[in-house]
Amino acid sequence: MSKPRFIDMFDWVLDLTEAFDSKIPVDEWKMIHDEVGNQIYEGILKIKDETFKIIIEPVTIQGKSVVNLVFEKLVDGKFSQDLVFNSINASRIIGAVIHGAFDKLSNFDDVDFVVFCASTHVDKRMGVYNNIARCLMKLSDFTIIKSDFKVNNGLMTIISKKHWSDEMLKELEKLQK
Repeated sequence: MSKPRFIDMFDWVLDLTEAFDSKIPVDEWKMIHDEVGNQIYEGILKIKDETFKIIIEPVTIQGKSVVNLVFEKLVDGKFSQDLVFNSINASRIIGAVIHGAFDKLSNFDDVDFVVFCASTHVDKRMGVYNNIARCLMKLSDFTIIKSDFKVNNGLMTIISKKHWSDEMLKELEKLQK
């Protein structure tokens, strides 16, 4: 196994720096309701000629505030979770999503858990979500609780401010079903 080249490590640092510097404002946040009446917040980001949507789904489980964080890209007139980073540096997109989500999350009274789930394109999507989770941890007092664990339809990563019980994990797993 060969050692990584210094230039490769430097490129990674530049990517990380670009992610933290990508403070592209969310054009508009709107609140909608899902089929059972839960509030969902959607924010639209425009980066160059491409449009992205951040989705924040807050729920309460066993008295704990849980937020499911998702982002999508507008592809052929429809928002999709397919990961297609064509003409824009992926770090710039991730940075914009991180800052947009963090700004919105800071408006919530107290978030106990942030959950990232992927059921399609799982490996790529969880790679991106885990990068977002790590960056959110650097911006806040969240720590990673469990990453890439199997749930019904894919994988899930959870970050939290507090320790949680096995019973709470089982409740969080139901979010993916």
